[in-house]
Amino acid sequence: MHRRFFLVLFTLVLASAGSSLDIHLNGQPWKQFTPEALDSLSYPVDPADPGKRGISLDEVLPPLYNAYRLSASAVSGEIIWEGDDLADFFHQGYLSLQGETLSMAFQGRSINGVKSLKVQGELITDRTLEVWISWEGPRLLKEEIQRYADLHDTDIRVIEVPKTSSKLLSVLRGGGNPPDLLMVQSSDIPTLLLANALQPLGYLNTEDLDIRGKEAFTTGGSLWGIPFYCDPQIVFINNALIPENPDFHWTLEDYENLSADLLVRGITPSAWNAYSASWLIPFQLAFGKKRLVEPDGSIIVNDRPSVEALEYLLDLEKKGYLEVLERDAMVSLFVAGKVAMILSGSYSIPGFEDIDLDFSVVPYPLHPSTGRAVAPLLDYKAFCMTRRTRHPVLARRLVEYLSGIGVQQRFPPRLSKLPVHLVSRTLSETVSPHFSALAVSSERGIPIPPEKAYGEYKNTMWSLLRFAFTGQMSAQEVLNQCQTMVEKKMVP
Repeated sequence: MHRRFFLVLFTLVLASAGSSLDIHLNGQPWKQFTPEALDSLSYPVDPADPGKRGISLDEVLPPLYNAYRLSASAVSGEIIWEGDDLADFFHQGYLSLQGETLSMAFQGRSINGVKSLKVQGELITDRTLEVWISWEGPRLLKEEIQRYADLHDTDIRVIEVPKTSSKLLSVLRGGGNPPDLLMVQSSDIPTLLLANALQPLGYLNTEDLDIRGKEAFTTGGSLWGIPFYCDPQIVFINNALIPENPDFHWTLEDYENLSADLLVRGITPSAWNAYSASWLIPFQLAFGKKRLVEPDGSIIVNDRPSVEALEYLLDLEKKGYLEVLERDAMVSLFVAGKVAMILSGSYSIPGFEDIDLDFSVVPYPLHPSTGRAVAPLLDYKAFCMTRRTRHPVLARRLVEYLSGIGVQQRFPPRLSKLPVHLVSRTLSETVSPHFSALAVSSERGIPIPPEKAYGEYKNTMWSLLRFAFTGQMSAQEVLNQCQTMVEKKMVP
C-alpha cells in the first residue's frame, strides 16, 4: 500500500477522543490510531478464535534501539512492563480489537479496554535500509516491506536480485557497499561464511519459528539466517489422468501399481529431473540412510541405502514408469496431459493455478519395507544480515516483522509456501486446498543443510548421474566416483 494511505490513517481522529489509541514515546505524543485504522491493519491472531483479529506491537510502537518501560492504560487501570530488552519482544505481543474494545497481550499478561500505550526507550533516528530480495513473489514482498516502512516513517530500498549471494560476493570483492539484509537459501551459507560476509543472528528471539527452518541456517554452532518460508517437495498429479488421488499414506508399491496401470493406458506415468541429486536424496533416506551430512561435516554417498536408492530409480526408468526430464520439458508435458505425475516444489503451484490446470498435490510415498518416507527436501529461504550493515538494529526490527505473525499469514500462503511462524502456519490451514499435503511433506522432510559437503555432492552428481541413466556406469560405480571426487573437493 502507498505511504500516503497509511499517513492518512495515522492522522484520523474520532470525535470521541476515548475511542482512539494514543501512543506516547518518552512522555511525548507519538501517533494516534483510530479503531478504523487498527481494524484496517489487523489480521487473525488466535488459532482458537479465528474471528479474533489484531496487530503486533512492533507495528504500532516506534522503532527503538531499546525500550526499558512500557505501560498500557485502560479504564480499569494500568499494567507496566520493565526490562532492558523489551523492544526485542514487541513482535511477539499484540493488540486485538473487538468492536471498539481494544485488548493487549504481552509476555504472559493481558489487559482489556486499552486507551494508550506509553513507551520509554531510545528511538532509531537513522531509518534507512537496503534489502535484496529474490525468488517468487517480489511484488508482494515489496508491498510487505513498504507496509513496515509506512508504519515507521522509514526509507527502505528494496532491490530484486536474481542471485543474491553471488551479487553480494561481487560487491564485497569490489569494495562496494553491501545491503543491510538479503534473502538467501541455506546452500548459500557456506560460501558466504567463507567470505566473512554475514553476522550471526542467534541473539534474536526465534522461539515462535519452525525449528527445522532454523536448523537450515545453523552451522558451526551459530544461526546465520532467520527463516522466512519453506518450499517442500511434493508429487503433482494431473487430475485428468488420475481422477482418484492416492491418500497421504501411499507407498512406493502403490506408486508402481498406479504407474503400471497408466502405462497400459499409453500414458507416461511420471517424470522428474533425476539427473539432480535433489531428487535422489529423498530416496536415499527412504531406503535407510540416517542422515545426509555426517556430524563432522563429511558426506557418505556410496553406502548401501544410497546404492539401493539409485538402483531403484534406474529400475523405474527401465520399466517405463519414470521419464527423466529437466524442468521445462517435464512441466510442458505435464500441462499437456502427457505425463500423469511429476516431482517438484511447492513453488510450482501458483503457475499451475494461473493457467487453471486441474491438478492435485500429495506427499511423497512411503517405502513399504523400511516404513520410512521418501523424505522431501525442504527448501527454506531466509533473511541474513550482512557483516557490514550500517543499520543493524533497524535491520533486526525489519526481520522480526517479516518473520512475525502478520507477514507470515499474508505472504507465504499466497504463494503456496509454508510459513515458518508456527501460529501463522496454523492460522493459514484453510487458505489453500493444498496446505494439508504441504504440511505432511514438511513433517516428513529434511531441510537442505547449510554445509559445504551438500553443495559439493549436489554439483558433482549433476554430471555423474547421467552416466548411470545412460547405462555407462552402474549405480555403485557412479556413487564410488562421486565419493572420491567429493572427498578431494572437501580437502582444505
